[in-house]
Amino acid sequence: MLLTGDDLAHLRMDFVNADDGPHETTPTPQARPNVLFEPGMAFGRHPESTILVTLGYTRPFSDVAGRHTIKISNALAHRQVLAARLKTIGCAVVTETRTGWHEAGDFDAAVPKLRDSAASNETGVQEHAVALRNENQALRDEIRQINTKLAESVDAEPCPRCRRKGWHVESSEPDPEFGELGGVRRLYRCEFCGFTESQLKTAK
Repeated sequence: MLLTGDDLAHLRMDFVNADDGPHETTPTPQARPNVLFEPGMAFGRHPESTILVTLGYTRPFSDVAGRHTIKISNALAHRQVLAARLKTIGCAVVTETRTGWHEAGDFDAAVPKLRDSAASNETGVQEHAVALRNENQALRDEIRQINTKLAESVDAEPCPRCRRKGWHVESSEPDPEFGELGGVRRLYRCEFCGFTESQLKTAK
């Protein structure tokens, strides 16, 4: 099964962990989903006679971790390894006294095209991500300014920490222990310093 990096893929940022590698955070060449499905079918039916061959770099995936993957290129060593593996699984490969297969085809010619395309698309994705982050930050700043003006314009309670009038109820829900008795758990937050405090309010 031949895997080539025809698609670009990476994790959504909300799924990224601190120890994830660069292939999880930046657009990386990956085989198309239907191509990835085919080796799965092959491994399910005939794992002992299925060979994974990669052309150029493709992002790794855990389902084949630990299995030997063969790289194919114009290098004679790569071609020899593939020929040997094909013989191992029972394919009628004849290489003795023949050398034409040493140079037949041009595998390397396809790799730069994939790499150039990946670099171009990666640049576009990164620029779009930066623009979205900037837009998101601008919206956050605008919301904060609006909330600040609202807090200053109303007769809000002073924050117990900074004493500015930005103390307001962030959330309110029945208390887990005293809810049946009318107890309400309220989360207060200061719009200015960000200080929060949970308070239990009971019915009078």
